[in-house]
Amino acid sequence: MNTRQKGSEAEEIASEYLISKGFTFLDKNKYYRAGEIDLIMQNNGFIVFVEVKSIEKSSDYSIYETLTKSKLNRLKHSIYTWVNENDMFNAIWRLDFVGIVLNNGKIDSIEHFENIEL
Repeated sequence: MNTRQKGSEAEEIASEYLISKGFTFLDKNKYYRAGEIDLIMQNNGFIVFVEVKSIEKSSDYSIYETLTKSKLNRLKHSIYTWVNENDMFNAIWRLDFVGIVLNNGKIDSIEHFENIEL
């Protein structure tokens, strides 16, 4: 399975997880010059941009280390582009992060962090 397939699978897991928590799916895989927005959801009046990452439990680093300053900067520019394109200047939005830890390809844990600072 290549990286794109793994990413798509993780995004599907995250989307189902968030929907089970009351989120509404709006869109996914929005590509911009700065980077990609994995998921766009809605929850309690917020437009929620979601970054999704998955790692194997045996990895040498933690799921928390996958959201780098560089990645956050690219996300910020992509989110601003989406807001501008969709004329959502008055919308209330936030960035969430869903980290999926796998154990031999099976879900070990899912962590959801709300309102990540850009």
